[in-house]
Amino acid sequence: MKLFTSDFFSAPQNSGQSAPISGDHIAELVSNFYPHLGAVQNITPCDGGGINSANLRIETENSIVVAKKKTAPDIKPLERQAVFTNEIAKINDTLFPSLLRNSRKEFLTVDGNDVWILQNFAEGKQFQGSLGELISYCKTLITLRSTLATMKAEDLSEQSLNGKDIAQTLLEDFSTTEALFAITGPLGPEILSQNWNEIVIQACDRVLQADIGRPPTLSPFHIDLHPHNVLCHKNSIAAIVDWESFRQCNAEAFIGFSLIKMGRQSVANGVGFSTVQQQIFAVCDKLELPYTNTLLLGLSELLRRIWNVINVNKMHQDRRWNSFLPLIMRNVGEGLYFIDKKERS
Repeated sequence: MKLFTSDFFSAPQNSGQSAPISGDHIAELVSNFYPHLGAVQNITPCDGGGINSANLRIETENSIVVAKKKTAPDIKPLERQAVFTNEIAKINDTLFPSLLRNSRKEFLTVDGNDVWILQNFAEGKQFQGSLGELISYCKTLITLRSTLATMKAEDLSEQSLNGKDIAQTLLEDFSTTEALFAITGPLGPEILSQNWNEIVIQACDRVLQADIGRPPTLSPFHIDLHPHNVLCHKNSIAAIVDWESFRQCNAEAFIGFSLIKMGRQSVANGVGFSTVQQQIFAVCDKLELPYTNTLLLGLSELLRRIWNVINVNKMHQDRRWNSFLPLIMRNVGEGLYFIDKKERS
């Protein structure tokens, strides 16, 4: 008897599916579209995914793969992303796991309203923020930046919003605590006690006053680097996964944003502020990026996230992301802390 016969795996939220998908259905799909993998022997959920995707670890006779189920009515963006993901894998197929082509030589397998993407399995656990992991992460960013800078993605039209424009919009629309919380609603004593409004306005002011000094350079980047998408093994980075969200953006914003996010995870796990700070500045030095501008642009990416949350709240009355606001607020506060520390040193 197959181990997964009676198992059902959750369908992604907003997928429109009335019931989760069965293990037998997944096994049939693999048999039909990926016969070279052999018979499916076991299926288990694994880390990753989001509100529109689900990740499964599939063991077969010949291999172990990760299957990502996406709910996407328009597969053209996924096709472009799949091609780019496989180009990244050619750089280092261990660090950047490659995608598998199906029996039709395609990266995407359409199954009703869902799209399946299979990729090689990478052994590792999600980033926990140890000093060794953080140093390895910074070294990986350096390699990634220099490699991706040479790649072209002319068909991408998306670009990161300008940090100053975002800051100006926030300052104009949410200049008072009353206006801000009239839209976001009550989020509990923690966020109120942190004086979120003042921190956001302070960050906006810093971005507005920054002298960037040179025009931004747009390059294709991962965009979605967070602990779930960075796998570690033996205290170093084993793989970076989930390249589906990549797009062209400002290199300094990407690096600043990633370092602030991962730095926060490190602090949460007991790595001191000073250690994280030193690693951030070491990366900036090696990439010849001005540390203040890099972190300010990283803050602009956080502000863009805040703006998106507030806009969804206002326009669609959707409060699903409210729980993330306190975390984003702490990211902004810590980013300002890093900048202040460096400027005073």
